[in-house]
Amino acid sequence: MLDIRIEKTTRPKQKPDMDNNPPAFGTCTTDHMFVMDYNTEKGWHDPRIIPYGPFEAEPITMSFHYAQTIFEGMKAYKSPEGNPLLFRPEMNAKRFQNSAKRVCIPEIPVEDYLQALHEFVKLEKDWIPTAHATSLYIRPVCFATQASVGVQVSEEYKFFIVACPVKNYRTEFSSEGTCWIETGYSRAAVGGTGADKCGCNYANTLLPQTLVEEKGYDQVAFADSVEHKWIGEISASNIMFVIDGVVVTPELDGTILPGITRDSVLTLCKKWGIPCAERKISVDELKETLKNGKCTEAMSLGTAVVIEPIGLFGFEDVGKLVVGDGEVGPISRRLYEGLQAIQRKEAEDTEGWVVEVK
Repeated sequence: MLDIRIEKTTRPKQKPDMDNNPPAFGTCTTDHMFVMDYNTEKGWHDPRIIPYGPFEAEPITMSFHYAQTIFEGMKAYKSPEGNPLLFRPEMNAKRFQNSAKRVCIPEIPVEDYLQALHEFVKLEKDWIPTAHATSLYIRPVCFATQASVGVQVSEEYKFFIVACPVKNYRTEFSSEGTCWIETGYSRAAVGGTGADKCGCNYANTLLPQTLVEEKGYDQVAFADSVEHKWIGEISASNIMFVIDGVVVTPELDGTILPGITRDSVLTLCKKWGIPCAERKISVDELKETLKNGKCTEAMSLGTAVVIEPIGLFGFEDVGKLVVGDGEVGPISRRLYEGLQAIQRKEAEDTEGWVVEVK
């Protein structure tokens, strides 16, 4: 068990008005942060919660040069009784371990990760907003801190947790989302880091994301890096379709992040009797089923977006194709409303996913 030192701020920040003037996503931080350090002599040590503030770093800090950086994304909600809630935090802790292993970062025990998270959220509970479509977004990060330009495994690391009160990207559940299918640039390669939450994965998507925004699209979904024909995932979220009444999502092949929202939605589909499948989906199949009307719904899904309907896809060869009738589909709506109700403890949590912070 961690012996966490707590130093409370003497200069608390003013909390934002999440109803009338919410800050841009991820730009407003809470009063404190959790920090813990690692070196080869002491291992993980000095766990502490301190006032939020900058770190000092050498210009030759290894993570600046070689991207030995991982992170997680999760949210805290408030129950109808006002208690802090976390959604499947143990899955985040285990995925954080997998990401660490992939880039040679010393793993943090699941129980230590969860203890740090609980203590941090307990202290910052008053920052959890209750306005419509809001939550406290939590960002655990670990990065190499050794000062060296040598290409090698760092001997020093810093783990920290910060949080931001946020409003959902889209405050109303609508089919306004648009997505470009990218068959040139690739997000991840077989044998690479696509299944892990490494910072380099996201830097790789910034140029294609910028280019599709110039074309008028919100998001970009990437095809595979070998044949450029199989749909993988969106820049920062998984993707699902409803084809012939079946919820379909690309199968996990080592290049796709095993999303917690993705896993939860598939579980709910099975529980509620909604047919679902994890399988390969080709770009050609998507085009054909959009044209003939068999693809009636599509959605991006992840911690940040929750579930966001996609109403239109863009392709290099055929241009724009509308999903279904252009309106939000019944399956997308049921999954979104059902998942959010569970996450906020407004519906029965039969799977034991929601953890109350006490």
